[in-house]
Amino acid sequence: MSFAAPLILLLALPLAGLAWLLAKGGVAMSGRLPGAWNSVVAPPLKRYLAGKSAAARNNTPFLTLGIAALIVLALARPGGETGEELDLTGLAGRVIVMDASTDISRQAVFIRELEEANPNLPTAIIAAGADAYLITPFTTDPAQTHRYLNVLTPDMMPGDGRRLQLGIAMAEKTLARAGYPVGQIIVTSDLPPPPTVAIASSETIRTVAVLGDGDWQDFANVYGANVVGGDAGASASDDLLAQVRDEVAATLPGTRFDLSVWLIGIAMLCWLALFRRRAS
Repeated sequence: MSFAAPLILLLALPLAGLAWLLAKGGVAMSGRLPGAWNSVVAPPLKRYLAGKSAAARNNTPFLTLGIAALIVLALARPGGETGEELDLTGLAGRVIVMDASTDISRQAVFIRELEEANPNLPTAIIAAGADAYLITPFTTDPAQTHRYLNVLTPDMMPGDGRRLQLGIAMAEKTLARAGYPVGQIIVTSDLPPPPTVAIASSETIRTVAVLGDGDWQDFANVYGANVVGGDAGASASDDLLAQVRDEVAATLPGTRFDLSVWLIGIAMLCWLALFRRRAS
């Protein structure tokens, strides 16, 4: 079980404090009688009669706190996933920035592995060389991406150069125009890392897929990215899927079973119990 709004649970802390004060005050009041009875009853009998009085048996404050605790839990929206496959269409988008200054055959294989791992994730492809070019817009049709991957070579690029930062910047703009709540940029290359050029910070999840030799960690640190190996195609989207689940839990409650309704129902039944009166 998880909570869609866990910070609301902090409201339970003052409730716990009130419950402790009421419990402590209840012990102190157990030897006192209401009204003028305290002055006419003999001291040895006061504690006995006070324990038998209706005021000593009044559990209304504790019941009220219990109702408040149920409401706090309901506001935190406890629940869990329904077990159905998460439909990523409209929720997330991924842009793959290919290093087009080298042979892309290994990168193409990696991209196909990504598509097979998440077939319903809209994916766009950018080729980065001396400049950046959008090869395919967002699509979930692998046939469309394969059509270009099968023919793309470094010779097709208009100029010589290797400026991956332009591809990352274009990927950020492409995601911004698409308006996906969650986005991911994956940079693929089988060469050592190029010189780094810092670009603006972003909330986008960035990943560098290293398909060859070279230490890409410094490059990844500059761009706020994680480094994965070429055999990690299936797990390259773990961070993306985790963020999508958080987004779904916060904005699309219909995709998870929500216990809030049941907690509110229990709170209403307890609220009705506040109107119960014993006969004198």
